[in-house]
Amino acid sequence: MPEAAVAVAGVLILVGGLCVLTGFQPHLGLSCIALFLVCVTPMMHNFWALTDPMERMNEMGRFLSNAALLGGTFMMSRCRARGRTASSCGGGSGRRVCTRTAFSRCPPPGRAVP
Repeated sequence: MPEAAVAVAGVLILVGGLCVLTGFQPHLGLSCIALFLVCVTPMMHNFWALTDPMERMNEMGRFLSNAALLGGTFMMSRCRARGRTASSCGGGSGRRVCTRTAFSRCPPPGRAVP
């Protein structure tokens, strides 16, 4: 059973990362990453069950780091839903700025995609 869980977690994070990186089905990729983080974080970084204060603090840091990654995943999902990249999502006119992949060149912020 643990071997299957590790394999599923590996597939989730690999598919999610490749989808986001290439821009192919980014919502699917972000969903895979979010599912991975939601399932793995409480199981691997259960700081509340530890008694050693130093070990507890280290695991809590890792837990909060994964929580921050989950927040970033939600932010990217919200920006992608608006047809914008994560780097240009913080305000502006609300126009469509860029929906190209990570490897293509996007116009400067504020300019419409041709």
